[in-house]
Amino acid sequence: MVRKTNHCWSKWRKNSTRKLLDLQGRKLATLLDSPHGTDVPEIDLSPYPSGTYLVKINFERGVSVVRKVVKR
Repeated sequence: MVRKTNHCWSKWRKNSTRKLLDLQGRKLATLLDSPHGTDVPEIDLSPYPSGTYLVKINFERGVSVVRKVVKR
């Protein structure tokens, strides 16, 4: 599990679309809300090999945020 706690995740909301992408921009998964009811997402990267991934959040106002996540 990867927990990201910096400022960019403070805008994580239920009315957004969240995707896990590889570095070529291919969609690997759609991310669900945190099972613990917090605003900070938990991302399960266990099915994927070590490497760098992108998390893209599209907000309903048309704004999107992309952040890198590294699995070691």
